[in-house]
Amino acid sequence: MRNKGFTLIELLVVIAIIGILSSVVLASLNSARAKGRDSRRVSDLKQVANSVALLGETTAFAGCTTSGVRVNTCTTPDVTGFVDPSSTTVCGTGAVTAVCDYRVARRTATGGTPSANDWQVCGYLEGAGTLASGAVHVGSDTSYAIIAGGCTF
Repeated sequence: MRNKGFTLIELLVVIAIIGILSSVVLASLNSARAKGRDSRRVSDLKQVANSVALLGETTAFAGCTTSGVRVNTCTTPDVTGFVDPSSTTVCGTGAVTAVCDYRVARRTATGGTPSANDWQVCGYLEGAGTLASGAVHVGSDTSYAIIAGGCTF
């Protein structure tokens, strides 16, 4: 008499194949999430630069009380909504080497309040997709373009 059904070996092979396929899907999903976070970081930096450009040279960063603080503490321009999508640690001083929350500072000197002529906002990209990993900044020295490196304030 012949049994209808699958053997144990056949079931184990199917389960192994499903496991391999699910691990491939999860790996590509993590890459897609990193790409999304990097895209948001680039967009946030561009929006901060546009906000400063729209205010002009007299009132930009009037709400920042000191250099080297989180960008979302500044109220003029209103950049309180800009927070890194995956980190709550503010970018430290010196070379930035890990994902961190956006930091605004004076570009040419330590201390003091950033101004429209002397400012820099720094962030860090994870390097997913076509974007290279590492520190990026936008500021008065970049003509409002996002530039790799330069986050040494």
